[in-house]
Amino acid sequence: MSKYFFSNTPKISKLILGILVLFLLYLSSLYSFTLFHSIVEIFSVIIACGIFMIAWNSRSFSDNNYILFLGISYLLVGMIDLFHMLAYKGMGVFPNYDANLPTQLWILARYIESISLLLSTFYIKKKLNPVFFLFVYMLIGAAFFLIIFYWKVFPNCYVEGTGLTYFKKISEYAICLFLLISVIMFKKNSIHLESLTYTLVTSSIVLTMLAELVFTFYVKVYDIPNSIGHYFKFASFYLIYLAIIQNSLVNPYQLLFRKLKKHEEFLETKNIELRYENAERIVAEDKVSKINLNLLDVQEKLENKVAASEKRRRDAIEKLSRVILSKSDLAQSHAKLITKLKIIEIENQELKKQLTYYFEALEQANEEMNMIIGK
Repeated sequence: MSKYFFSNTPKISKLILGILVLFLLYLSSLYSFTLFHSIVEIFSVIIACGIFMIAWNSRSFSDNNYILFLGISYLLVGMIDLFHMLAYKGMGVFPNYDANLPTQLWILARYIESISLLLSTFYIKKKLNPVFFLFVYMLIGAAFFLIIFYWKVFPNCYVEGTGLTYFKKISEYAICLFLLISVIMFKKNSIHLESLTYTLVTSSIVLTMLAELVFTFYVKVYDIPNSIGHYFKFASFYLIYLAIIQNSLVNPYQLLFRKLKKHEEFLETKNIELRYENAERIVAEDKVSKINLNLLDVQEKLENKVAASEKRRRDAIEKLSRVILSKSDLAQSHAKLITKLKIIEIENQELKKQLTYYFEALEQANEEMNMIIGK
C-alpha cells in the first residue's frame, strides 16, 4: 500500500491541490460572487495570453500551426473575457451598463473560442500565415467592440428581471454544436497529434460544452448555475493550460519538436523500406548474375559454333576455288585440243586435196598409159 502511495505521489499531490483550489474558489464565492467570478476570469485571461505568448514566440521553430492558430484566437478571447470581467455586475467599471453587457461579451468570446477551436483543426496539417491571422482577429475584435460599445447593435443577451434572452440561449446551443464538431475533427486528426495533448484539448472542449449548457439555466447573474458554469470554465482553461503551456515548457520535445520525431519515424520507415528493397535488389542481382552466366555460356557455345561454321565455310570456299581452278585448266586444255583438232582437220583437208590431186594425176597417167598401150 505504501509502495503504491509513494509511486503515485505526484498524481495524488495534483489531485489534492486541485481539490484545495476548488475549495478555495467555493469559499471565495461564499464571501463574494464578484471575487469568485474575477478569480476565474483572471485565471482564464492569464491562460489565454500565455497560450498566445508560447505559440507566438515558438512559431519560428515549431510546426504546430493549430496551436499557433489557437494562440492568436485565444489572445482575442482573453481580451474579451477581461472586458467581460470588468463589465460584470458589481465591478463598477462600466456604470452606465447593466448585466446585458457582460453577457454579450461572454457570448462573443465563446463564439470566437468555439469557432476558432473548429478552424484550428484545419491547420493541423496546413501552413499558417500568423501575421495575417493576427491582423484578422484584431480587426474582428475591433469591429465587435464597436458593435457592442459604440453602435450598440449587438443582440440583447440578458434582460433585468426576465433573465436570458432567446438569442443567448440559442447561441449557447450553437456554441455547443461548434464545440462538438471540433471534438469530432480533433478525433479525425488525432493521429497527427501528441496523445496527451489530444486528450487534454478534447477534455477541455467537453468541459466548455458543459459550461455553456449550464449557462442556459440561470436567471440572475449570481445564481447557482452561473457558479457551476464558471467551475467548468475554470477546469476547461486548466486543461488547456496543461495541454499547451505546461506541455510546451516541461515537455518541449514532445510538442514543439514533434516534427523532428515525425521525421525520425519517417526516416526509420524509409530505412526499413530501403532494406527490403535492397534485399529484393540483391535477389534480383543474383538472378541477373545467373542469367548473365547462362548467357555467357550460350554466347561461348554460339561463338564456337560460329567459328566451326566459319572454318567449314573457308574449307568449302577453298575446295570451290580448287574446283574452279580445275575447271579453268580443263577449259584451257579443251581449247588447246579443239585448236589442235582444227589444225588436224585443216591438215586432213590439205591431205585430201593432195590425195585427190594425186588420184586425179594417177588416173590421168593410167589413161595416158592405156592409150599408149592401145596404140
